[in-house]
Amino acid sequence: MLQKLLLPTAVALTTAAFALTESPRPVNSAPATAFAPDTVGAYTIAQAERGLTVFKKVCSECHEPQDFTNADFHGEWNGRSLFDLYENVRTTMPDETPGTLTQQQYEDVLAYMLQLNKAPTGASEFRADSASAKAILLKLPVTSASLR
Repeated sequence: MLQKLLLPTAVALTTAAFALTESPRPVNSAPATAFAPDTVGAYTIAQAERGLTVFKKVCSECHEPQDFTNADFHGEWNGRSLFDLYENVRTTMPDETPGTLTQQQYEDVLAYMLQLNKAPTGASEFRADSASAKAILLKLPVTSASLR
């Protein structure tokens, strides 16, 4: 019984440690992101690669990779959960036919978006189950440009 209670708590605490923070950068350079050394990865390299494939086939008709690393994106999603981002993408994209990708494809695209923001990889793929994905809060660098 105790094991049943401890495992979900440990998973929630581990995934809650995921965070993006701004690192120092030279003037006129692209925004840099960094993660604490003990941050647990929320996706795999293979999953992000599949996400890139989906992005190129579907998302790139309207979006560019920098759309997910710029000040506007960071201002919109900083402090919100990875599940919120997943749900937004799943229910609004592709623009003409929302909800038409498979769950795996949406999860893979989110992994690609994490990779774009230099999130660390891990041994497990991102899964959009509400409990673990809600525990992962995005900590993205916010600039004055993203607060407009």
